[in-house]
Amino acid sequence: MATHNHTPATAVYFSSDIATFQVATKHMHNQWEITLLTDVCIGRGEGGWVTVRGTHVFWLNRTADHRTMLVVPCESTEDASQHEAYRAALELSQSVAIATDLPVRVENWWSGSGCRRFPPPRIEHHTNGRHIFDPTPALEFGYARKGKEAIAVACFAAARNSSDCMSEFLHYFRILEVIFGRNRDRNQKTKKMTNLARSSWVNTTSQLLESDYQCSRVTQLTSAGVGDMDEYLYETNRCAIAHAADLGSVADPSDPAHIRRVASDVDLMRLLARKAIIDHLPNAGLKSVY
Repeated sequence: MATHNHTPATAVYFSSDIATFQVATKHMHNQWEITLLTDVCIGRGEGGWVTVRGTHVFWLNRTADHRTMLVVPCESTEDASQHEAYRAALELSQSVAIATDLPVRVENWWSGSGCRRFPPPRIEHHTNGRHIFDPTPALEFGYARKGKEAIAVACFAAARNSSDCMSEFLHYFRILEVIFGRNRDRNQKTKKMTNLARSSWVNTTSQLLESDYQCSRVTQLTSAGVGDMDEYLYETNRCAIAHAADLGSVADPSDPAHIRRVASDVDLMRLLARKAIIDHLPNAGLKSVY
């Protein structure tokens, strides 16, 4: 069994105390404001703030008139301070996306020097029909995420934020390649290059997802004669989307039939990617398969 020496991801809690946030950041002279496209609300009020990598980040919930916004005060206009502030905001958006399994997409951002203009309280909050995220179970931020953990979590968040099914699929499959590596084995039956470790894990796990999570797509593919789930996902989708060497097998983004096929496989790929992180990257901070 592999030995994992990384420090586990750190659990942090949201606070809704705006006054404390203002006191903690009053000496800072610059501020990032980042608008997000998401239906996630932190609690049912104004929002809340957390400390990510030593940086205070305030999440302002969306209303009928305002987008969701992250407010990130920083020490100065120096590149290093700006970098850390924006990195903290990205990590918060990724962690919320992973915790809720919902898209949290950066829409726009800007910063100003000496702009200590923390937005005033938003009077109305229209959270009916939104996804209300109760942050009482603490979010886990990847203070100690390194290497594969960091890339896998970033890929998962990028997949959830993708606007089309083909990009989403590729981000999920990339997680398997981060964990298992690229194809380096030869299938003795088909003579094609494959990855035996990934193939064994995907085929075994697909059966578990079918029985434990009622993943109907596995049943549909099996009924259609797909015997090797890894080979199907790799060749029919991953390679067909990413490569254009053989035009006969390219996934065409303008072909409704191709879009329907990939869209049908995305949920299966999402479950496999999440399960792979849980099974092989315990320090990534993911606890369950949705």
